[in-house]
Amino acid sequence: MTSYHDLIRPEVINSIKGMELISRVVVDNFFHGLNTSRRIGSGQEFSQYRSYEPGDDLRLLDWKMLARSSRYYIRQSEVDTNVTVKFVLDTTKSMEHLEDGVSKSNLSKVIAASIGYLAHSQGDDICLFTIGEEKTMLQPNMDKQYFNRFLYALTQVECKGKWPQPGNLEEFLHVRKSKELIIFITDFYEHDDELLGFITKQKTPRNELVVIQLAGERELELNYNRSVSLEDLETGELIRLNPEEIRKEHLKSIERRHEKLRLTLIDRQVEYHLLRMNDKLEDSLSTFLKTRNRLMP
Repeated sequence: MTSYHDLIRPEVINSIKGMELISRVVVDNFFHGLNTSRRIGSGQEFSQYRSYEPGDDLRLLDWKMLARSSRYYIRQSEVDTNVTVKFVLDTTKSMEHLEDGVSKSNLSKVIAASIGYLAHSQGDDICLFTIGEEKTMLQPNMDKQYFNRFLYALTQVECKGKWPQPGNLEEFLHVRKSKELIIFITDFYEHDDELLGFITKQKTPRNELVVIQLAGERELELNYNRSVSLEDLETGELIRLNPEEIRKEHLKSIERRHEKLRLTLIDRQVEYHLLRMNDKLEDSLSTFLKTRNRLMP
């Protein structure tokens, strides 16, 4: 993926335009009076009205306006915010897994670019970290051209090798003192809970952590018509199997693993979303944003 046009897809941007990327750490701190900068949201100082949209919090409806006009309006206020949206991309070799001409790697870049566009347009700082055989970072910057540099950095991302050994990963990521919304995009391919261990170490009282797991239909359902040889992209190991013989147990195993992962992350106050590669991305991201906003206090 070498072009900005591959990252910013009109059908995806149009599906999320006008929506908000709300951070729990911002909402919580608003009610504690700890914020410094401002943007439109659901705070206490009235700013303007907008039409009600499905998924909006019903507590924000202005019932007096409904009585006068018979139309539903949401009261928008100025909400203080001071958050950096940090995208962390898994760039290990397994992210090169391909289904129907789309790789997890390229899909993760489009997701980061789309959510990054939304965050940047609403005035949030954004930055990019990649972790694989090589680690890279793009620190936030207030320059007007920064978003173009963010997109360029995404086009240069390559997936190689395995997840690095524990060590300086925490120091590599925690380089700012501001409140953060961390969005970690991964396939969650791991050998010994190394990704789960990494994720849980990132959660602090000053940040919000969201994990987006990408999975293909074939790896979830093993819907091959005949015996196949599957390659572990990180080790090169080949596994010969007959999908018909193991599909039933495989489906149960996948369901158990995802449920265990979801509950483990929830217990650690980490938000978890599973995105299927074969679904329309515009629908997946729209659902992702609406679900997040409904979870806000």
